[in-house]
Amino acid sequence: MIRYADTGFCQVWDNGFRTNPWPTHYTVMTHRQPTYERAVAVKGWLMNKHYCTL
Repeated sequence: MIRYADTGFCQVWDNGFRTNPWPTHYTVMTHRQPTYERAVAVKGWLMNKHYCTL
């Protein structure tokens, strides 16, 4: 899970991609999750705790 600094937007990101997220002003919020479903659940938790705006 990454969070963009200027918007607070959180996004599920797969580090297996050969490219880096764009724009580059992001922070890694969590460690690697075992499944996509788990990553989406973590994003929901982060949104509920107001760490992410969307």
